[in-house]
Amino acid sequence: MILLYRARLFLCASVLAAIVLLVLELPISAMLHQRGEIAQASNELSVVASHNASLRADVAALREDSAIAAIAHEEYGLVRPGQLSYVILPGRGDAASSGSLGSTANLPASDLVLNPASAPAASPQKSTAHEPSLLGRVLRRLEFWR
Repeated sequence: MILLYRARLFLCASVLAAIVLLVLELPISAMLHQRGEIAQASNELSVVASHNASLRADVAALREDSAIAAIAHEEYGLVRPGQLSYVILPGRGDAASSGSLGSTANLPASDLVLNPASAPAASPQKSTAHEPSLLGRVLRRLEFWR
């Protein structure tokens, strides 16, 4: 009987010691925290992978001349040699309702075409400013050195 009691006591003590060793040696909270970090990193990886896939699709699209021409025309207003680009501005009454479309500040002057009927008649006038000398023109061309 005493032998059975001692065996049970030894078993309980060894189980308790094993639990204490596991709690002290294995940082369970650190493991759970690391699992959370792994899950967050895998989510970020999937987002980056999808962004990478969309960038690869953009690169593949930019290998076609038509896509490059469309971007050059839409974003920069460029056209192929021999083509003309027209920008149609809203009327005066539409400028308030169209918001930024009524502003011509972001359009290059070469894209603005006046209606010949409403344009004032240009009278040829002799220029009173004298032309710059050869040295002045060369120095103006080399202004990028500053």
